[in-house]
Amino acid sequence: MLDALLSWDGWTVTQLPAEQAAIFRLEGAPPSEEFPFIQESEALEILFCRKGGLILEWAGHRRLSLSADQVLFLPVRTEAYRGQFASESFYGTLVRMEAKAAWSALRAMHSDLGESISRAWNDPCMLKAALWSEALFSALDYMQPGHIGDYYVIKALEVFLLHAQREGLALPPQCDYHTHSQIETIREIQKYLVGHLDERLTIQMLSQQFRISGTALKSCFRQVYGVPIHQYLLEQRMAQAAELLTTTTQSVLQISTAVGYSSVSQFGIAFKQRYHMSPSQFRRNANKNPFATVFVRNG
Repeated sequence: MLDALLSWDGWTVTQLPAEQAAIFRLEGAPPSEEFPFIQESEALEILFCRKGGLILEWAGHRRLSLSADQVLFLPVRTEAYRGQFASESFYGTLVRMEAKAAWSALRAMHSDLGESISRAWNDPCMLKAALWSEALFSALDYMQPGHIGDYYVIKALEVFLLHAQREGLALPPQCDYHTHSQIETIREIQKYLVGHLDERLTIQMLSQQFRISGTALKSCFRQVYGVPIHQYLLEQRMAQAAELLTTTTQSVLQISTAVGYSSVSQFGIAFKQRYHMSPSQFRRNANKNPFATVFVRNG
């Protein structure tokens, strides 16, 4: 995929220095047309997406849909793919590692991974763990530029290790077919959710407003973002609440209203389930340790 993406002259391309990997940051208007490419059999590639989206298809009508704050893993095997970027600007980083180097690094840490690594070596996947991805991207915002490339190498190996161990983070390819138009609608719905966390949001209301059936909305949202829409909405509300608790002096009641709860007690229950403490305790802890607020959206 790297060669295909580097051939597009619409990007601003920045190569990041790193040991044992080629790392390129891509930013700008992506190709508007579908682009085919053949994945090399001697390298694995991982695409960290911070903004925009990409639909990837290959043999057997299999597909993966990558969105903002998600990570795509392409295995070490010769395979013909077709890619189609979303119609918005893209910002992401592509890491290419030689298979032998990645294998050696992982075997040095876990000598018993041979069989599981061999299985995972052949499976494309996308990480569905939103909090893991958010933690990754948040850390980049506070890292010295000279260390960013090596950090991506570490996270790339972690992606592969998690996939090999089947830790429940990897979203396998989908065979359910959703049109490009439906996926674009789902991305618009996601933006709407994030911008209207203070409102009561229902499947019926969203399906009527965006002219998509409730069934298609739920199945397509889960395919694109890796979690059910209600779980995604809850995670966003709790993350926003945590941020408000640490960066404002608003009362717990005001914050509960700001993230869509009409009952402060229900908000407290949901918040404690997510962060294992009450909103008030969370605020006190954050005040005692201001550095922890850097990672407040990442649990």
